[in-house]
Amino acid sequence: TLVICTTDHGIAFPQMKCNLTDDGMGVMLMMRGPGCEAAPGACDAMVSHVDVFPTVCDLLEIDAPAWLQGRSMVPLLRGESREINEEIFGEVTFHAAYEPMRAIRTLRYKYIRRFADAVHDHVILPNCDESAAKDAMLAAGWADALLDREELYDLGVDLSEADILADDPDFAATLMAMRRR
Repeated sequence: TLVICTTDHGIAFPQMKCNLTDDGMGVMLMMRGPGCEAAPGACDAMVSHVDVFPTVCDLLEIDAPAWLQGRSMVPLLRGESREINEEIFGEVTFHAAYEPMRAIRTLRYKYIRRFADAVHDHVILPNCDESAAKDAMLAAGWADALLDREELYDLGVDLSEADILADDPDFAATLMAMRRR
């Protein structure tokens, strides 16, 4: 028996759920069973839910359908590799309100692009669940906060994704490379 335990998105707090920072994209994933010979423990490899189906196919030793996206996590589960993806992608289009955005994350950088009209450049409040944290942020003026159309973060020095570098000329080449990816 292969046991897979996971969640579907970030925690339902402001600036987490329905956001493409790691706090919003990150989910729990645990796998245990035959074919997972690596010693139990944490693995920091970048994986995505699209990698689960190819992993199951690999563990069952069946051919994955040609249309299948993702990569098998078996090399991680067996301790044969530390990474399977050079990049992972995230997207939000609609939760409680329309808020289209996409992200790409590499080991070093995160790029987020919002696609809403200029009139929607404010925080989309319905996409954040009701909570005491949301109330406190609203009281502090969160509803008036403007969102950047593009965000670029250097995760090597900014794990909290607080310093947006999209307008920094020193990161212009990185911004263009992440846009292309």
